[in-house]
Amino acid sequence: MFKGIMLRVLMALALSVIGAPNWAQDVDSSIYKTMAIKLGFYRMDQGEEGWHVSSGEAVSVGVGIELLPILAVEVNASAWYPRGNDEYDFNFAGLSIGTNALLQLPSGGPYAKFGRHCWSANAFHAVNIWDGSGCSNTIGGGLLFNDNGSIYFVEGSRIRFKRVDSWFLSAGVRF
Repeated sequence: MFKGIMLRVLMALALSVIGAPNWAQDVDSSIYKTMAIKLGFYRMDQGEEGWHVSSGEAVSVGVGIELLPILAVEVNASAWYPRGNDEYDFNFAGLSIGTNALLQLPSGGPYAKFGRHCWSANAFHAVNIWDGSGCSNTIGGGLLFNDNGSIYFVEGSRIRFKRVDSWFLSAGVRF
């Protein structure tokens, strides 16, 4: 049930980004949209039991603006969910919305990302292990690739969800 709700929310966000009016493009060509797929790795401290680990998939959509050739800010939403029937210690799912600042080279190449995201998440397996909500800092970096007017990116990022440490490897497009 939770996965079905997440998929509906994500589809609504994706349609709103893709189908957003092009008025922003008429005002300033430095406004862009992003879409990304992510692979997530999670670790949760269970005290004397040690660390429990998991992995999952995520998607993200957003809107950004280049304020300067070396600085962009973004607002994005993400949804992450466990992979099929993997035999991990726990499953992790949730939603987040947040802002990022990107320090980048003007013509593409490496960039650094710093942000703040508010989230609601759930760690579960056969029973609920932990659920919560809050806001956390995120940090990451990646590479921008220009290819005949299209901009692609790969990125690694880290965010702490109270009891769960997470790392994401992302691939996406700016348009």
